[in-house]
Amino acid sequence: MISDPILVDTGPLVAMLHKADRDHLRCQEQAKEFGGPVYSCWSVVTEAAWLLRNLPNGLERLLDLVAFGDVTLLDLDSGAAHWMNQRRAMYGDLRPQLADLSLLYLAQREGIRHIFTLD
Repeated sequence: MISDPILVDTGPLVAMLHKADRDHLRCQEQAKEFGGPVYSCWSVVTEAAWLLRNLPNGLERLLDLVAFGDVTLLDLDSGAAHWMNQRRAMYGDLRPQLADLSLLYLAQREGIRHIFTLD
C-alpha cells in the first residue's frame, strides 16, 4: 500500500476507464495499492477526455472521478509556464507534452515523489 500522495497521468486514467485498453487490468490493480491522496491537473484531464471521446460515457466517467473526489485536481500557478518551458527545452529530445510537463511541475512544487504513468 502506498500512502504517499500520487500524481496520475493520462494513460492510467484512460486505461482504468476503458475496459478494452490493454493496460486496463494492470492499472486497476495498481490503483488498489493507493492509500494516499491521488492528484492530477486539468491538462491531464483534457488529454484523457480527448482519448476517451469515442467511449460511451467516457467523459462522464472521467469527470465523475473528479466530482466524487477520487482524483483531486491541482491548479498551476503563474510560475508554471516559465518552469515548464525551461524543462521542455532541456528535455526536447523526449518531446514532452503539456500534461507531462504539468505533472513534473506539480511534483516539484508539491514535493510529490510518485507519478502513476504508462510513459
